[in-house]
Amino acid sequence: MKKMKWLLLLLLLAAFCRPVQAVVANRVIFDAGFLGGRWVDIDGNTRTRILGPFYERATSPDGKTLQAVRPLFSASADPANKTKKREYIWPLADSWQRVDEYNLRLLLTYYRDSDVKNPLAKYHLWSVPFYFQGRDAKTNGYFAVFPIGGQIQDFMTFDQIDFALFPLWVKSQKMKSTTRTVLWPIFSKTSGGGIEKRRVFPVWGHSKYRGENERGYILWPFYTWATEYRKGMAGHGYMVFPLWGRVNTELAQSWYVVPPFFRYSKGKEGTLLHAPWPFIRWSTGQVNQLMLFPIWGYRSFGTIYNSFYLWPIARYQRTERPSVTKHRLVVLPFYMGEKYTPVKTNAPSGRYTMIWPLASYRREGDVRRFRFLELWPLKNTGPIERSWSPLWTFFTHVSTPQRSEDELLWGLYRRERRDTNYCYTSVFPLYSWEREDDGAAPRREWNLLKGLIGYERQGKQRSLRVLYFMRFKLKETAP
Repeated sequence: MKKMKWLLLLLLLAAFCRPVQAVVANRVIFDAGFLGGRWVDIDGNTRTRILGPFYERATSPDGKTLQAVRPLFSASADPANKTKKREYIWPLADSWQRVDEYNLRLLLTYYRDSDVKNPLAKYHLWSVPFYFQGRDAKTNGYFAVFPIGGQIQDFMTFDQIDFALFPLWVKSQKMKSTTRTVLWPIFSKTSGGGIEKRRVFPVWGHSKYRGENERGYILWPFYTWATEYRKGMAGHGYMVFPLWGRVNTELAQSWYVVPPFFRYSKGKEGTLLHAPWPFIRWSTGQVNQLMLFPIWGYRSFGTIYNSFYLWPIARYQRTERPSVTKHRLVVLPFYMGEKYTPVKTNAPSGRYTMIWPLASYRREGDVRRFRFLELWPLKNTGPIERSWSPLWTFFTHVSTPQRSEDELLWGLYRRERRDTNYCYTSVFPLYSWEREDDGAAPRREWNLLKGLIGYERQGKQRSLRVLYFMRFKLKETAP
């Protein structure tokens, strides 16, 4: 056992003291297999790794950085966008900062400081759903412990919420309207901003919205009604649940029988039929659809087309944009594919295919990437890419028309190629071979056990390497 430890130490020292090294397009390779390495990848990123995927540091040509001790911690920065991100055993905790705004999350506890340079800036500290604390833009503080009482600001869609012994009493504000509720959701009154609402739920309710519409109910959901006053949409509708309903507006006329199962509508935007919902749905006009749920169906609206087979197993979507058309097919749980077809000649093209949990393939322009395994079922999730996916990525292949890179088991096997001028192959720690034909002095080098025995030739110069540190010059080759 001690001999094995000394051998591994000797191999590591040999790799560090005499690295496999070549200047190729401003790239320097250092290769100690899964023990460590430093290289410039096909995208121009300078990467350093130690102990396989567990430690990594990377710097991109535009200044982006990544440092990770997986899966415990990762930190990334983008100077161009002035952003910094950190993950701590994600999804346990993470943080991000953009310019002077800082955000931190620990499970369901959230902290946000709108300006770290301003000690009086707006901030909040929430531990949802029990504890809320913060300061608004006017430097007014707030505090709440749910369900006991207090005040919360900028929560969900509300500007401010005050409550005491929830659901006993609640007061909420949204823009210019204020809602007061006693024994939520039973007794409620809303006023301000052109909105008037009253309800004794579920017995009776009535609302008016800025003179545009009026709605109400009696014994909800058994009788509901609505009146619309806006030009082009004016009309009235009611529903006697679960028996029938009727809507008559300038936009369309609708009839309901045993709502929501049977419906027929006809108007300016087209015709619609549910017979019964959700199993048979058909429409034409602004929205074209035919659905025999859950067997098969399609829906087309504007530039977006959707279809499914045996929902939710197989789903297809086509989105047409001015410069590119996107196709997306998902067959749960094993397959997801995307294709980008250029509409204009200068638009980017691309493709993405995942066979979960085995592998993924991605093409962006001339760059192609293959990865095995692919345990995360979603595409390009940032925290997963930074903290987790390298741990289960056993093999990668990246290529362009000029270059290619292959790596197996975090450097146990590595192969790189650049045009026809450069090639490097390594099976760590047994064997490595390198060929470089750039310039007037082509170079060849091979090593066994990282330099136990090695040979190098550059131009006419030749040398033999023995026991890692001893090097002997050999007779020059004939011209």
